[in-house]
Amino acid sequence: MEKIEYRAIIKFLYLKGNTSTQIKAELDAVYEDSAPSFATVKRWVAEFKRGRISLADDERSGRPTTATTTDNIEEIHQVIMDNCQIKIREIAEAVGISKERVYPFLVHFIRARSSLILILIQYQTVPRPDDEVDCKVHETLAFHE
Repeated sequence: MEKIEYRAIIKFLYLKGNTSTQIKAELDAVYEDSAPSFATVKRWVAEFKRGRISLADDERSGRPTTATTTDNIEEIHQVIMDNCQIKIREIAEAVGISKERVYPFLVHFIRARSSLILILIQYQTVPRPDDEVDCKVHETLAFHE
């Protein structure tokens, strides 16, 4: 169940006059292990007591996550494939994002390459799609071709 749906239930039960403890007990009875924690229920009841209407998360300060778009990831991949000796600063400039945003991609890229090398060592060849290999391997292979 989505967080916003739990919040709607918490709001409904709060408006009905239930306390945080009663709301938590009801959520546990219905949703068991997937119910939100008591701290979450208590926080949202407090929000509704203060007059909050919206169930959506508030906007957060900080940098937006636009640096990790699919286009940027593909562009970084292409830049690295064109020149494997390129510097992080040069990648950031080529793609138009900060150096700090390039790091997570490089970590993922290096881990994927390491996994690919281990698979190739294990199979001593490039596995074919009809081999009993997880499809993620084939996605990794396709990504690095």
